[in-house]
Amino acid sequence: MARPGHRAGSYGRPGPTGRVSTAGAVTGTAAPEPYRSARRGAHEYRFDGPPDGFHRVDAGAAGAPGERAEPARQ
Repeated sequence: MARPGHRAGSYGRPGPTGRVSTAGAVTGTAAPEPYRSARRGAHEYRFDGPPDGFHRVDAGAAGAPGERAEPARQ
């Protein structure tokens, strides 16, 4: 299911993004399938007004060859 772009009061990626993928081998993980495709330009994901309580966010990240990894910001 495609996730929506960000709209005020909702959730999603703000700004334009592009999709990239590979049919080649993905190494360095026991579960390569999630890393076969990615969004370029998706530097953040916003949640406006989540309900009170605890929330779990699972985020996977992979760098493309030649790209510099940036540390996560909170």
